[in-house]
Amino acid sequence: MVLPKPYPVVCLVLAVSLQVVSTVAKCNLVRITSPFVVCPNRIREDGSKKFGHGEEEFKLMALSSNLILPQSVNSTRNSSDPSPCRWAGISYNRSGYVTSIELPVLRISDSLGKEIGLNRRLKKLNLVANDLSRFIPSELGNCTLLEHLKLSNNFLSGEIPVTLQNLEKLSNLALYENSLSGNIPSLLFQRPSLEIIYLNDNNLNGSIPSFNANACNVKLLQLGQNNLSGTLPYSIGNCSELQ
Repeated sequence: MVLPKPYPVVCLVLAVSLQVVSTVAKCNLVRITSPFVVCPNRIREDGSKKFGHGEEEFKLMALSSNLILPQSVNSTRNSSDPSPCRWAGISYNRSGYVTSIELPVLRISDSLGKEIGLNRRLKKLNLVANDLSRFIPSELGNCTLLEHLKLSNNFLSGEIPVTLQNLEKLSNLALYENSLSGNIPSLLFQRPSLEIIYLNDNNLNGSIPSFNANACNVKLLQLGQNNLSGTLPYSIGNCSELQ
């Protein structure tokens, strides 16, 4: 009696956690014990779909198109590099999203474009002591996870964007030694997460906004060398940790 030839078995995907149950035609059959499928790309934080570095690379390339970068930074990035994680000053989380851009004291010039708002998982932005000019883009308000915003010692002008009031996790705001003008956004100091505020050495005018009446955690506050007027807000007395 001649047994029929077995049908070919094709292995399609493996799960994150695998358990071999049998071997047929030299291919492993597996039982899926995780809802995620292993892919050559990373998986989004919610496990919803595949994700690679291409999307983050696109955001960074779009952002850098408005900047004049020094050779020390340019030499670490190129359009064919599949991973922006190797670019100078860029850090990312385990899901492949950019969380930190730290490029201080590098003579980076031109403007910080609206593309910065695409980096919605950004936690740190440090471009201190460069040659940035023009305005602070209002799209920074889209980076709602931002904790450290440091743009001091540049040539930035215009007003502080009202959208910075959207940054609920912001703890360190350093915009000193620029040419910023206009009023300080009225709700900017209301964030209980704020601990450091350096807005000194600008051309800001108007009054000092009120602080959070119930949860002021400001420890360091520098507003000198501006054109501010009026009296100190009564709510500053709630900042018990102010030094």
